Amino acid sequence: MDEQIWGALYDAERLNRYYERLAGRYRRLHFWFNMAIALGTLVAALMFFTDLPKLVSAILFALVSGAVIWTTFAGYARKSAAAENASALCAEVRVLLTRVWHGVDYTSNESGRVLELQQRMQNATLFVRLDVDADLNERCSKDASEVLRTEFAR
Repeated sequence: MDEQIWGALYDAERLNRYYERLAGRYRRLHFWFNMAIALGTLVAALMFFTDLPKLVSAILFALVSGAVIWTTFAGYARKSAAAENASALCAEVRVLLTRVWHGVDYTSNESGRVLELQQRMQNATLFVRLDVDADLNERCSKDASEVLRTEFAR
């Protein structure tokens, strides 16, 4: 039973960190694409007052249009929200499993809650395609191991 709880606790900690960092990556991408679009639009507006060649205007229009289309289909805001949701569910699973590990009463209600949260955690990213980053996963795995070893040293 201890190995099963420890494995679930480790997974919850690792996935919490992974999805939290992935959400941050998507938020930054969304922000910087929006900043590029805003800057491109501002430059395009300023072109009314200058005598820049039409080629520059056409290139700028293509770049801004491409960025708008890319952000629409990439769905960084949607991906960030899904990753944040998965991270929050992992954190909640971790709290419940920590209680179990420390010997707090583990009722059938809490057991059902852990299973429900684990299912919701899996479903949270089911309909949104999130990137799989092996390097990030490895870093989060190491961080989770270190945190759990420190926190639960017996």
